[in-house]
Amino acid sequence: MLSTPLSIIAQPLPQPDLLFVVVENAKGRRMQGTFAEQAPTKHLYQRGGVRHWSVSVRFTLSAAHPYGPERPGDNVYWTRSGTPLRAGLRTHRQFTFIDCWCTDVVMEVVRGEERMLIDLPHDPAERWAVLRLMSERSTAHATPEVFVFRPGRFTYAELANDPACDRLEARLAKEHDADEGRPHRDA
Repeated sequence: MLSTPLSIIAQPLPQPDLLFVVVENAKGRRMQGTFAEQAPTKHLYQRGGVRHWSVSVRFTLSAAHPYGPERPGDNVYWTRSGTPLRAGLRTHRQFTFIDCWCTDVVMEVVRGEERMLIDLPHDPAERWAVLRLMSERSTAHATPEVFVFRPGRFTYAELANDPACDRLEARLAKEHDADEGRPHRDA
């Protein structure tokens, strides 16, 4: 009986998810082109000359990974579908990365032949620093970081601390919060 409360207390607290939206420019224009959720769709669009973009995550399973069939040390690739995030008249795709037993996590945003790589923080202190920014900006609902698409490799913290997107993130948070309070036609 005594061991149950202690084991519950001894568990690490779950960290909030990392949230982000990718936009075309600092004005917040949503990504142009058709979103491709799966690899076969990407190849079909590519062969057909359809302008498209996609998001995936790549990581290595850590030694603590308890599930199978993958094993610690395996490299894993998941495509991400994102969820709609309505803010005013615009609807963006919000992407989430939840904690997992993984290391070397990289989000990959691909638009045609261009690639934007985003290294996610693994260090708890670095992760909490970027989560603090998100929680300070958010009101009733968690709102994502906004990243302007550009080819290259960046850290999540570097993009989250980009002052060019501060006003856009604040506007998105305000519009999203207002939209969450309104009834939706599809609800």
